[in-house]
Amino acid sequence: MKNCFHVIKLVPVVFFATTVLSSFSMAAVDEQNRYNLRMMSKTFDGYREVSHTQNSAVARLRKEDESYTLMDFGRGAVVIEMPSGYSVLEIPNFEGVDSEFKYNYKAQKLSGVNAAADYFNNKVYKYLQSGPALGSDHAWSTQVNISDIAPKGINGGKVTIDLERSYFNHNNKEYVLITYNIPAFQAIDNDGDFIIHWGEGAALADPGFGEIYWNAAVQRSVVEETTGIRRPYRYNTYEPSQVNRQK
Repeated sequence: MKNCFHVIKLVPVVFFATTVLSSFSMAAVDEQNRYNLRMMSKTFDGYREVSHTQNSAVARLRKEDESYTLMDFGRGAVVIEMPSGYSVLEIPNFEGVDSEFKYNYKAQKLSGVNAAADYFNNKVYKYLQSGPALGSDHAWSTQVNISDIAPKGINGGKVTIDLERSYFNHNNKEYVLITYNIPAFQAIDNDGDFIIHWGEGAALADPGFGEIYWNAAVQRSVVEETTGIRRPYRYNTYEPSQVNRQK
């Protein structure tokens, strides 16, 4: 089921967009954030497990109704574990800035890396307009068409995502916690393989969503192939902020 991992990873993308886009309802402000994220993930396809670890420096500047975000991916490594043994691949760092984005809060549009910006503007954004306004605790649900967030070849109806947002103070510092849950849903690919998927995740950020302190998710699937073979799939990610130099 070559497309299954795309389904497994779709919800963290929607969730990340939810936290980012929620900021558009805030009044125009000047903000600056600089921090490091350590990106760690594991993917299992029933036969092999792929572990990926990499650092990313993030810099964000908001000036009134526009924000600019730069991401510089550092060195990392990929470890592949199979019944036959291990293999390790080092990820070097040759470039300065790998990704840059600009978000216009009035136009509510993202620009930058074409594929990510187009996906956000044309697919994700329409599901987020009805979300609750910032500033207070809320729990809500949204339904997403599988065809909008999965690659070609994955077919099904709608995916329900249950979200909850909570504000709190800890050691005289304000935080917001967002959690999401995806009840099990089913889909079929063009090869006739049957997919059952479910997952959950959470992220901790500042109230303006200028800095993500950590982001974590687990997504799981069971795929029944046309041959009758069932295979488990799993995607875990954990991204803690290593250094907080917010000004």
